[in-house]
This record gives sequence, C-alpha cells and structure tokens, in this order.
Amino acid sequence: MAPRPSSGELWGLHLMPPRILVDCCLPNGILVSLECLREAPLTSIKQQLFSEARKYPLYHLLQEESCYIFVGVTQEAEREEFYDETRRLCDLRLFHPILKVIEPLGNREEKILNREIGFAIGMPICEFELVKDPEVQDFRRNILSVCREAVEEREGGGAHTQALYVYPPNVESSAELPQHIYSKLDKGASASQLSLCLKCSVTHRWNEWLSYDIYLTDVPRSARLCLSICSVKGRKGAKEEHCPLAWGNINLFDYKDTLVSGKVALGLWPVPHGLEDLLNPIGVSGSNPNKVSMRAVCLCCRHYCVNIPESLPKLLLSVKWNSRDEVSQIYCLLKDWPLMQPESALELLDCNFPDPMVREFALRCLIQGLTDDKLSQYLLQLVQVLKYEMYLDNPLARFLIKKALTNQRIGHFFFWHLKSEMHNKTVSRRFGLLLEAFCRACGMYLKHLNRQVEAMDKLVNLTDTLKQEKKDETQKVRQKMLLNTYRHESAQAYLYTYRMLLQTNFSVFLCLRLEECRIMSSAKRPLWLNWENPDIMSELLFTNNEIIFKNGDDLRQDMLTLQIIKIMENIWQNQGLDLRMLPYGCLSIGDCVGLIEVVKNSHTIMQIQCKGGLKGALQFNSNTLHHWIRDKNKGEAYDRAIDLFTRSCAGYCVATFILGIGDRHNSNIMVKENGQLFHIDFGHFLDHKKKKFGYKRERVPFVLTQDFLIVISKGVQECTKTKEFERFQEMCYKAYLAIRQHASLFINLFSLLLGCGMPELQSFDDIAYLRKTLALEKNQQEALEYFTKQMNDAHHGGWTTKMDWIFHTIRHMPNEH
Repeated sequence: MAPRPSSGELWGLHLMPPRILVDCCLPNGILVSLECLREAPLTSIKQQLFSEARKYPLYHLLQEESCYIFVGVTQEAEREEFYDETRRLCDLRLFHPILKVIEPLGNREEKILNREIGFAIGMPICEFELVKDPEVQDFRRNILSVCREAVEEREGGGAHTQALYVYPPNVESSAELPQHIYSKLDKGASASQLSLCLKCSVTHRWNEWLSYDIYLTDVPRSARLCLSICSVKGRKGAKEEHCPLAWGNINLFDYKDTLVSGKVALGLWPVPHGLEDLLNPIGVSGSNPNKVSMRAVCLCCRHYCVNIPESLPKLLLSVKWNSRDEVSQIYCLLKDWPLMQPESALELLDCNFPDPMVREFALRCLIQGLTDDKLSQYLLQLVQVLKYEMYLDNPLARFLIKKALTNQRIGHFFFWHLKSEMHNKTVSRRFGLLLEAFCRACGMYLKHLNRQVEAMDKLVNLTDTLKQEKKDETQKVRQKMLLNTYRHESAQAYLYTYRMLLQTNFSVFLCLRLEECRIMSSAKRPLWLNWENPDIMSELLFTNNEIIFKNGDDLRQDMLTLQIIKIMENIWQNQGLDLRMLPYGCLSIGDCVGLIEVVKNSHTIMQIQCKGGLKGALQFNSNTLHHWIRDKNKGEAYDRAIDLFTRSCAGYCVATFILGIGDRHNSNIMVKENGQLFHIDFGHFLDHKKKKFGYKRERVPFVLTQDFLIVISKGVQECTKTKEFERFQEMCYKAYLAIRQHASLFINLFSLLLGCGMPELQSFDDIAYLRKTLALEKNQQEALEYFTKQMNDAHHGGWTTKMDWIFHTIRHMPNEH
C-alpha cells in the first residue's frame, strides 16, 4: 500500500527516524548508501559521501567536493537543488531518502533566491514560469517596477527612512474623529441578467448560441459570464431539488481591454460546502435592495449628490450598468466627485462594485486619507478584497505591495495574510504572484520570513504527530519523548533567534524556554510555547512571551472579532470613553493553523471560582470573584481594580451583544489580576450560538451575572440599587450609542469578508444581525430603549447563564489548567 501523504519530514512520516539510510548517486555512475543522522547538515553528508567514495571504483573521475551540489525530489514531486548546505537532512522534506550529486548550472544566486522565495510562499517559482497566460507574465514584469520604486523610496532617504521602515512608529496619526454619513447603509441590486438559456440532457453536452437582450455597446467594462452546473432531482409533481456541482466565471474583457473571443477552456471550481447560493452567482446582492422609485430619485439628483460625497455607493447601486448612457454620465461625475473618507470608500471595494473606474476612485480616497496605522487596522479586509479584482495587475495590489515594502510592520502581516490563503486554489495564483514580488523586494527580511515559515512547519509536524497518539497510560511518556526530540540543540535551531509573529516590535529576538512549554489537553493538541527576551532592558518591557500554537482550528473568526473589538475601542477612546478593552494578538497563518497570544497574569472565571471551593465551582457562592480581586489588590489598588473591571465589563457587554458572540461559558471569560476582564475564543458570532435538542443553550443577549454585579458594586448584594451600577449602566449606554453612530463602518468591514468562506459569515443574512442589534430602523431614543431592555434581560436572566456554567464546570473541571 502506498504511504499516505504527509506534510512531515519524509513522505508518510511526520518525524524522520534518528538514523536513516540515504542513497547517493555520484556523477561517475556509482551509487553509495550512507547511514546518516536525521539532523546531519548537507556539508557533513557530503564529506561523509566523498570519504566513502574513495573505496569505490572510478573515484578518479570526480572533481573537488565544492564543485558539486545535492539534488533531490521533494514531497511536492518537484526536483530541487540544495545550494544551502547548512540545511539539515530532516529539513529537506524529501519524498524518498535519495540524493543525487550534480554540477550546478546557471546563475547560482538567482536559483538560491528563487528557492528561498518558493519556500516562503509555499510553492515553487517555476510554476509561474510555466504558465502560458500572458496576463501572468506581464503582471510579474510590471509589478517589479512598483517594487523597485518602493525600494528606492525606502532607501533613498538614508538612515532616517530605513529606520522608519524597520521601526514604524505605533502612534495614533490623528486625534480627530472622522465625519461619517449614515444615509448610505442601504444597498441595492447589482446589474445582472439571470435567465434559463437552455436545458441540458443526460448527455451532458450542448453546442448552441446564447442570446441576451443587450447591445454589444451596452456591455459594461466589468461584465463577466458566470456559469454554474447543477443537478436536478425530483419526481413528477414533486418539488425539484437543485444540487450545485461546480461553477466558473469568465471576464468578457481581458486585461488589455479586449473583448474575449474564440474558444476558451474554463476549469470549473468545486462548490464550497454550505454555499448553495452559487446556483445563482450573479443574483441580487446587498442587505436592503433599492426600490425602483428610489433608484429613479438617486439618478435624478446625481448632480446634487456631489455635495454629499458619502452618497456615492447609493448612487452607484442605482445605475443601470448595462446602459452605456448612464455609465458614461457616472464616469463624468466621478472625475469631479470629492474624495470620500477612507472608511466610507472601503464599501466601494466589495463585490457590488466591480467597475474599474469605481475601484480606482476608491483607491484614490484610500491613498489620500488612509494613514499607515489605519491601513494596518483594515489590512485584513483589503487583502481579502483582492479576490474581487478582475485582473492581476490592479491599483489596489500595487498600493498594498508598495505600502508593505515601505513599512515592515505592514509588510509582515501582508505576507502572512496572503500566505494563510495559499491553500485556496481559487486565489493561490493571484496571491502567490504578489508574494513572489514582495519577497524579491523585501531584502534581508526574506531570511527572517523563511525562519518563521520553517518554525511553523516544524510545529505543524509536531502537533500532527501528537494528535495521532492514543489516550492510554503511555500517552504522556510518548509526548515527553517527542518533546525531548526538540530539546536537541540543532533540532531547535529554527525556534531560537525567532521573531515573534504576533509582536509588532520586530527588533526583539526571543529564545524558547523549553521547560515552560507544554502540550495542552484539548483534542487538537495545541502547544503552549514560552519565549524569553534576552535583551538587557527586557524588565522594562517583558521578560518572557507566551503564545498558543493551534493546528486544526480556524482562527479567522477570532482574528476578525478581535479586529472589530480593537476598532470599537478606538472609537470609544476618540469620544473620551476609556473602556479598557484587551484585544490580544491572534494570527491565522495557514489552513486551520494559527497563533494566539497568552495574556499575562490572567485566569478564567472557572479557575477563579474553583479556588472558592465546591460552593464557588457549583455557582452557589457569587462572591468568589469579588473576594479574589480584593485579595489580589490591597489598599488603593482595590479601587483601581474595581474601576478597571467595571469599565472592561461594560465594553465587553456592548461588544459581545452587538456582534452576537456565543459560547460564553466561564472558561471563555478571563480576568487579569489587576481586575481587567476580557473574553476569549470567538468561534461563534453573529448569533450562531450552540444549540441543544434544537434550542439555544444561551438564553440571554450577553453575559451579566450576579458575580459581575457584585464586583461592580464593591461587594454589595443589592447590586442594582447602588450608584456603581448606575455608573456602569451609563457607560454601557454611551458605548452602545457611540458604536451605533459608526454602524456603516462595521457593516462594511463584515461585508468585505463575505468571500472568505468563514463558516458563520457567508451571506448578507448573517450581516443583517448587526442591523438588528444596532437597531438601525429606530431613532436614537428607541434604540437606547431597545438596548436597555436587552441589558435588563441579561442580568435578570443571569441565573440561566450560571446553570450553563455549572454543567460546564462539572464536565471540564479536571482538565482546567
């Protein structure tokens, strides 16, 4: 039986054996078998090989050792030349332990660079060179000129600009609150024509013309032909069931603005799980379609709309894009249209606006008003909307890669946002080309990226091995043996002097503290990793840094939720409301692989309650949390801790309610020793809450139990009658109304990620939950009354939350750390 595919050190094996027999093919035709250590570098193997070759015939035909390199076949079925002879045998990812000795041909430096780039992006560069599509080759050539301009800008200013590139200041660029217009929330129908063109027989073939009632001169520049193949199942008289099989899209105009003609071979894509709406790929889009009368009003008032720049999305959704006259009028308006705020212009980059002129205008707004810190804040969405671009070479791609090459912090996350999507075949070519251009121009930083990629690959191999272990009495012994493998000095070379992916301060190098690392108890076997900071000034920053490495969980929803919480915090701070949120670091780096920052000196509510004995663990004593905070903070620190708890609790109550965060048991809420509360694990949002026998387990809009109210009221049992509780309510009301004023921003940010494939963000019906919680159909007073009712339901129904916590504690108390 053929060995199973593996991402490990050898085909079929996550970890290579300590000693392995390697077959080496010499240029003189002699085959030499060597017993090598898995951690042996290629230099050592070459010396051992040539020493052994002296014992074989035809040795005199060989040249000096330095004249040769090794070549092998990797697990991707690619022939790779190994120029870097410091690499270890276990790092080569060979298909089979066979190495061939050859004389290198061609440009050595170029081949080394191509190998490093291919390793960083996860696919060999030669795949791009074999693509015959002229758009790919033109893009590779043209994007390099953009990279060259960015590098000249980065290095042209001398030490000052280079320092700003490596150490970009992490400060707020402006203290002014942007002016937002709220009348653009409603979206309309996209210009599309959907009709049944023909019925296919069981022969699965047809050859006829498709006729559309549109003149060729009226075909919009952004038009595309969308095909969807589906099966129909149903008996006579019964309702037919449609099952999507595959889909594909063709741009009617190519990247040179030429109408596509002739025969086109279109490879279809499989339908993603749960996306049945792909049966109608060009159907109505938007959360609130425009009515015909509203469209007519917008078009009639288009010249007046110029005075309201943020009304542009509303106007564009009213345009008949299959009418040349209307499109030409809009193009004339765009030339004189005032620039919009960057947050408003983001909406013009989603799938509802494919027209190149519109997207180019949106990018001008971003270039004019988007600072580097704001760009970092919205980078997740901007990378994802690259999927909506019609062509490889587009203004947004040029803008992002230029920013990535002039700001190392942006470049770092730009690389990993693209890298994490490389498993998605629908975008791997587009993102791979961008990664290639970035890696060619990022200079010495490429080596650091490769160290990070290598470290992540090794950790994936380790967790894959751990997940296969059986739960028996020898499990801990075997896991300890596996960790001991990584204690060897050469084996952990990829983890030492390793730049932390979650840190924004890239100047700090960290060393792994193996004695503090452990394997967590959950089924995915996440790793708790602890790095120390060897800097002599580390006591002023941090002496160590802890992260959780997860392999098997999709962290994109966590990453999005934490991003939204961070934006909420910025909005509150700009309005003078400091709610002390704690959006810890989280980064998805691959297919269900990612990193989570561990917050120092923090404990789960369950851990704290268990310290209060059986009564605390079983929710009979609601004073345990307050007693714990009081014991950790003496004197004046106690008042500061209560104030910190009150502020952070108010912030998370509002945030979790608006976003519909679910699964809020007492292991997903944590408190720092200084009193700061925060939530973790955002695997369920937008009201996709867990159900039991068809009923939602969580029956309150957000968590506000008696435990929290006692802390807020400083231990008073009649919590709701205290001034502290009134102050807490006032904070919640102000926070809710502040976010409601920026509702369009949050709806836009979620809309831009509809194409990500997140399991709980796949349609506008999911985003409609935000409109509900923000009460956008009500005026401000009605919205405040609505939120007040939700808050009353939360603390009056707190007993239901505590019941859920009891069952969770009983089930998980032995495994809680």
